Amino acid sequence: MPRKKTETNPEERKEMLEQRKERYAKTKKETDRRERDNRKKEKEEKRTADRRLAFLKSIFKTLGYTQAKIAELSGTTQQAMSWYFSVKDDCRLSQAEEFLKVIGYSLKVEIKNKKRIVKKTPISLNEGQNQGVRFRIEGDIKDLLRWSGRPKPNYLENCSPDARMYWLAQYILLLNEPITELMQRCEIDMSSLRYIFTKDDIKISQIFQIAGKTEGQISWKVNKLQDDK
Repeated sequence: MPRKKTETNPEERKEMLEQRKERYAKTKKETDRRERDNRKKEKEEKRTADRRLAFLKSIFKTLGYTQAKIAELSGTTQQAMSWYFSVKDDCRLSQAEEFLKVIGYSLKVEIKNKKRIVKKTPISLNEGQNQGVRFRIEGDIKDLLRWSGRPKPNYLENCSPDARMYWLAQYILLLNEPITELMQRCEIDMSSLRYIFTKDDIKISQIFQIAGKTEGQISWKVNKLQDDK
């Protein structure tokens, strides 16, 4: 039996049309917002990528060297230099250090975060309370971790002061956040983080990632190498 067609009065029809218009406008507004966000993200990624090795180019220029000369001195092909500085705009920290080492300079990096200040005073068990033990949470990074109750991977706490990645271990420990959540925010998986400390090396792009996601500021330090006597 055919279904009887339901008739709607003009007022109901008008109301339905208005509701459709509202839904369409809402959907379009949401679509436009997503497109704007995507464009903004792409623009930010491009801007960030454009500046990754800009510091290195600036150092070369300041010291009076061209990319071609650095390539010659470091034994790097022009094709590789083009790949680093033009195609990927990225290289490993060890490679950047080598570029400067061949012209007599060292490169050190650190990430500064003014929002995270740790006082390097001895641990004192006379303020606060935790399971019946009174203490004051002040001290160096490892002491803070001891009281924080947030376990960190051994390769962070045991990272040697002589290691290339020591500064990064100290920065991550200084943030004192759950390591898995922190790395998810930095868009670096735990296996990649372990690889960084195992190889004692990191990509320049990863340094920017970590600094950007933790509101840190990258500091590049170039010093003249001391002549061996």
